[in-house]
Amino acid sequence: AEKELVKAFEAYEKAIYFTEEEDLNLIYEKGTVQYSARRYADAASTWSRLLEKGRDTENDFIQVGRAYYQDKQFDKADEIFGKMTTKYPDNLQGYLWMANTASAKDPDSELGLAKPRFQTLVQKASVDSVKYVKEMYDALRYLGYESLQAKKYDDAKAYYNRMMNLSPDYRVKAHSSLSTMYMTMGDYSKATEENNKILAIEPGHESARSTIQYIIQ
Repeated sequence: AEKELVKAFEAYEKAIYFTEEEDLNLIYEKGTVQYSARRYADAASTWSRLLEKGRDTENDFIQVGRAYYQDKQFDKADEIFGKMTTKYPDNLQGYLWMANTASAKDPDSELGLAKPRFQTLVQKASVDSVKYVKEMYDALRYLGYESLQAKKYDDAKAYYNRMMNLSPDYRVKAHSSLSTMYMTMGDYSKATEENNKILAIEPGHESARSTIQYIIQ
């Protein structure tokens, strides 16, 4: 199978250069096949050719950056997403992926790389929290967890409450996060309250029931 893939990509290159000008659609297709085959570095390199040729839409930047991200080449991913935010400053996906990349580079938050980027994301998404509700949620989830790990419980509570007010879709997740925080603090009565609030929204929520039963035991 590996040998066949090599032959396929060689054939793609011949097809790409079959005419006088490189076929950008075939370059895109080749990168898509490489990405599907989990050859992330190769896909990133192939799609980067599109950027060099001037095909640099928001989606093109995201594809290249995500391919480098999947290959754990976080510095290169960060560079691509940085270029994207420069060219498309109103597209919040670039800021989100820069934050995700910083989090991947610093998974234990020892260097504090991701926090300021997620704070920037919150600031930009706050302009229209309805339109950018998903970006707001991702940022608040990280910031809440980071505060929880640092035992900054007041900050964590503020982030989770803000998450709850984003949309009804996130209320259960916010109550669940608050439950985790109170469990960490050893405040089991408040943890029970949060899980009862979850059950009031979703009576069949199994995790909330299990947590309450665990607390009782």
